[in-house]
Amino acid sequence: MRYICLGAVLLSLNFNMAFAVQDRPQGVKNSWQTLSEKLDPLADVEQIEVDNIRLQSYREHPGLWVNVTAGQSIAATAERYEADLDLVRKLNGLGEYQTGFPAAEWYFIPFGESYLKSLSSAGVPLRRKIKMQKGEYLWPIQGSRITSRIGNRWGRVHPGIDIAAGIGTIVVAGNDGEVITSGREGAYGICVILGHGNNVSSRYAHLSAAFVKPGDKIKKGQIVGLSGNTGRTTGPHLHFEVRSSNIVLDPEMFLPSFDESQESAMRFEEELRNTKFD
Repeated sequence: MRYICLGAVLLSLNFNMAFAVQDRPQGVKNSWQTLSEKLDPLADVEQIEVDNIRLQSYREHPGLWVNVTAGQSIAATAERYEADLDLVRKLNGLGEYQTGFPAAEWYFIPFGESYLKSLSSAGVPLRRKIKMQKGEYLWPIQGSRITSRIGNRWGRVHPGIDIAAGIGTIVVAGNDGEVITSGREGAYGICVILGHGNNVSSRYAHLSAAFVKPGDKIKKGQIVGLSGNTGRTTGPHLHFEVRSSNIVLDPEMFLPSFDESQESAMRFEEELRNTKFD
């Protein structure tokens, strides 16, 4: 029997995926106690930067995920962003003498220094900087709202939260970690699972695209993919889970105040959208 921790209540999950409410077994703690003991002390504060529509990151390089057409010139695409051609090939696993992108897909284009300077000259901070407690999770969708919380739904347990998001909305990592899974995962559709150490993981499901690969080291606030409508869904959104040793925890227990966090994100995104970049 596996247990799913929902604050003060545990739900049991048997191997045929049927759920039933049970009393919490003696010694099992609520989700906040469980995770707070496994992560860094919450008293420590860190400053993080959040990827957005203008500036993203991959393998510690600033740049942008670009959706190209099959055969599109690699050199011309790199030139547009004043990127190093060899670095473009390296980050995307392209051959040394390959001239065109092999498929209509998303590729990461690292910005050249001069291109970064031209963006900075627009006078708008390119990344939102947030001070957070270590161990606290970042909202994976910025400037949105919860549409469904963890708990019983339609006769079964909903093991995470759903966050409203149209197809193609940026999804960022809730915490530092390493990519465990990136790809199709049954009813979860295109899904990214990050491991955060101490058997703690986070899950980002129903994506339209996943940008990271198993083994990638990810920073809190780094883009991991785009929201979508893949898998078993009733419409576009992001499904977000946090687990400890496969025990499902309530993600809201580890996230900052929803209203305050999202209001700040919406203001920043609106400023970015209204700023003209050369």
